[in-house]
Amino acid sequence: AALFSCYWFIYRKMYLAGVTILLFEIVISDIVLEFLEKVFFNFSPTLLYIFIAIIWLFFAIIFGFCGNVFYYRHLSKKVSAGNHIY
Repeated sequence: AALFSCYWFIYRKMYLAGVTILLFEIVISDIVLEFLEKVFFNFSPTLLYIFIAIIWLFFAIIFGFCGNVFYYRHLSKKVSAGNHIY
């Protein structure tokens, strides 16, 4: 879950969470990149990409810890919905 956060969610059939995380990571990295380019216009591009990687790593750790909790809740809802059929 930590290495492939949005893809792990999609693989586990939690499509909404996976797409939301993917869009969230794209938007956050884009906002940070634009902000840093405006504030530090002479900033090294290598340092910008290192900063983006650090942000990605932060989100990977968060979703890695929370991924199993989200998956458990997802499965609990599916199982409880399936029990009402019989």
